[in-house]
Amino acid sequence: MEQQKLFWLHIRKSAGTSTRLRLPESVYLCSDRHRQPRCFIQADPREWNDIINNYRMILGEYTFRRAQFAKKFLYKDAFDDMLSFAFSREPLDRCLSMFYYLFFRNADIGARLLDSIRIYRAQGRVALLDARAFDIFLDLLEECLDGDKKNNINWPNLHFRTHISRMSEDIFDENGKVMLTRVYRMESLDGALAEVLNDIGAGPPGAAPEKVMNKSKQKRFTPSPEQIRRVEALYKDDFDIYENARVV
Repeated sequence: MEQQKLFWLHIRKSAGTSTRLRLPESVYLCSDRHRQPRCFIQADPREWNDIINNYRMILGEYTFRRAQFAKKFLYKDAFDDMLSFAFSREPLDRCLSMFYYLFFRNADIGARLLDSIRIYRAQGRVALLDARAFDIFLDLLEECLDGDKKNNINWPNLHFRTHISRMSEDIFDENGKVMLTRVYRMESLDGALAEVLNDIGAGPPGAAPEKVMNKSKQKRFTPSPEQIRRVEALYKDDFDIYENARVV
């Protein structure tokens, strides 16, 4: 079998659907992600990249350290010879996207909002609802990422926990160094895909989709300085990653 040339690590809420649709099958073979997702031992090795990008795939202690898992267990000595890349989204913007995508549609955490919603609606303060809900969302992030339940991958559920994970955990090695060949800013999506595919001789990316299927609600409020401070504290290393990410 021909050696894998490309490895893309999907960071949640960072152009994942658009990237997956535009990578040619010759370098990124999609697996069944929904109905009967397969584990690595069952799948064609060409599907491994897509499997590791599926949030449903639990990797034990490596669930939030996927680059380390890929190098140690999947590609081993070949990992350093592959062109590996990911997209970094500005962390505050990513956090707001998580908020609208996860918080208003997730039954497991929706109950945390009910009392606050009733009070604000009764007072006719609907305009403040998102800001108040964002505070509650940040409480959840702090509890989940830095609290006693940090290692419980199912808290409050796997979909939630994997989508809020820090990019730094996924791409750093044990010494805090980036393991990927390149990290691009998400704004450089078109140029980045063209660049990596050209560099491995795979031809141009597919056409951009007219509509991104899982696009979350656009932000409708401006976070307060205190809310921004909390996001900066939660995703400190991710802000550094974004500042140093490649722009094309």
